[in-house]
Amino acid sequence: MPSDHGPDNITGPLIDACWQFWRQWRQASHPVRKGEITPEQYWLLKRLLRGGPMNISELAGGLGITNSSATTATKRLEKMGLVARQRQKDDERVVLVTLTDAGRQVLEGWAGEQRRALADLLTPLNREERVALLHLFQKIIQAG
Repeated sequence: MPSDHGPDNITGPLIDACWQFWRQWRQASHPVRKGEITPEQYWLLKRLLRGGPMNISELAGGLGITNSSATTATKRLEKMGLVARQRQKDDERVVLVTLTDAGRQVLEGWAGEQRRALADLLTPLNREERVALLHLFQKIIQAG
């Protein structure tokens, strides 16, 4: 692995540029960065999208937060219409949380915004530069 101190001395500036690019993209497109939702709410929605309905304990454990934090987040998301909460008939202490169609649409909208923001960041590059960048990313990905 090249070091920042090698003869080309480019790795450090390249790493810095990658981080700056990532920060610009996140600032422009991420719903948490834009103040639309809290980090806990965002990751809770993403977890429900990937894993399907879960109870509060499963959500909390998977996100590394307390049950009370997960409960607060799901109640707020329910008020926003993004999740549905339902007490279980066999044990009313257990609350099952489900992503609603509106929640799924919001997540899809955010993903679309992130893609558009990334495309906007790439607009200074001409077609040839984009092709070269694509090949470089593919090379890095294949090596990983």
